[in-house]
Amino acid sequence: MFKNDHKNPLSNVFQYEYALYLLVSDLFYDVQCSSVFALETLHLYYMDLVTTNRSGKASYEKQLRVESRISSWIKRDVSGRIVFPMIDECRAKATIEQCPDGTHRFVFDDGIYAFSVKLRQDEKRKKIIGIDVANMNSHNAAD
Repeated sequence: MFKNDHKNPLSNVFQYEYALYLLVSDLFYDVQCSSVFALETLHLYYMDLVTTNRSGKASYEKQLRVESRISSWIKRDVSGRIVFPMIDECRAKATIEQCPDGTHRFVFDDGIYAFSVKLRQDEKRKKIIGIDVANMNSHNAAD
C-alpha cells in the first residue's frame, strides 16, 4: 500500500491567509466573498490546525495562536494605513486573487474605497513576518 506523506509547502501560509481573511473581514459590518472556492480551500487548510487533546476533545489552541499573531500584525501593519472611513459600518465585497508564487492577495471593496492585504514573508520565504497593505481606488479593485 502507498503511503501519502505529501504536504503542500504552502500549507502554513494558507492557514495564516485564512486567519488574515477572517480577521480583516471582522473590521467591516459585513463581507461577502466572491471567491468562494478559494476561500473554502483556505478554510480546509485552516481546519488542519484543529487537533485532539488528551481527553479526546477538539483543541483550537493552534488556531488561536495563528489568530493572535495575525491580530497583532493587523494592529501594526493595517490599522491606520488603510483609507476606509467608517469601515465598521460598511458592507464590502472581498475577492481572493492568486499570486504567481501560489499565495493569495485579498481585496476588500465597498464600491468607493478599496484596499488589499497580503502576507509578507522574509527574503527566503521561510517565515511570515507581517502584512503588506495597498490602498486603491474602487475602480482599480475591480480589475
